[in-house]
Amino acid sequence: MDKLAYKSEKELASAIKDIEVTSISQKTKLMRYELDGIIHTSIWRRHETWQNIFHQETKKKLKNPVIKDRIFFYSLISKSLRYS
Repeated sequence: MDKLAYKSEKELASAIKDIEVTSISQKTKLMRYELDGIIHTSIWRRHETWQNIFHQETKKKLKNPVIKDRIFFYSLISKSLRYS
């Protein structure tokens, strides 16, 4: 894969999803969006220009972590059976 194709693929993979903007007041906005499986939450305040006064990143939880654990467990078992 050449450099340009890799860059284009990475940009597509890291597209911003689920953008939400909530008005807290006329000069304050709450913004939430997802980027690369991480939920970003920020508060913006307008003085002369918009300024970010708070930002938090939260890893997105799996919908059903038990299934992921089972898949991992079964893969360990199948690997151990192959090598025994």
